[in-house]
Amino acid sequence: MKESENKHEKAAENAANAAMEYQISEDTRAFLSQLSSPDKVNPSRRLLYLSSAAATVIVMIASLITINLSHSDAAIASEYGINKIVSRTGGNVNNSNFTAAVRAYYENDYDRAEKLLSEVQLTDNKVSDYKEWLSLLITLQTAGSKSETFNNQIELILADENHEFYFQAQKMKDDMDMFWRNFVFTK
Repeated sequence: MKESENKHEKAAENAANAAMEYQISEDTRAFLSQLSSPDKVNPSRRLLYLSSAAATVIVMIASLITINLSHSDAAIASEYGINKIVSRTGGNVNNSNFTAAVRAYYENDYDRAEKLLSEVQLTDNKVSDYKEWLSLLITLQTAGSKSETFNNQIELILADENHEFYFQAQKMKDDMDMFWRNFVFTK
């Protein structure tokens, strides 16, 4: 009797193994067929996906344009312009050549502004500081923030904590070193 029980157990075990192998093969076949045949996407859902992707691209382009407009060299020069700083601090320089140089700067005549600036007589540190700052702004407008001249000028101002425009130079440098500005402006 033991032999027949053994035969029956062996047959039952073989049947269970065969059923398990069959189920595993069916599950594998079903999984592989799902991978090979893409799901049919509802056309309205596809339109939603495409609309989302298009909106994302539009937002990214708009962001880059905004960064370009608000953080360009010209925009930064305008933000730290000599007239804005004079109106914020209340200081001014009484020197006709300097005043004429500022006027030429705001008329976008940078060559004339530079020429007039070279004729400014240095009567005190304040005049020297204002002259250095206006020269920095002219260089920013003409040569750009990546030029060696501009970088030398801003470093010269940042080296003197008593410079009239030290804090403005610090803020300008921070604006120039922003990640997104460096990402967008490769000039």
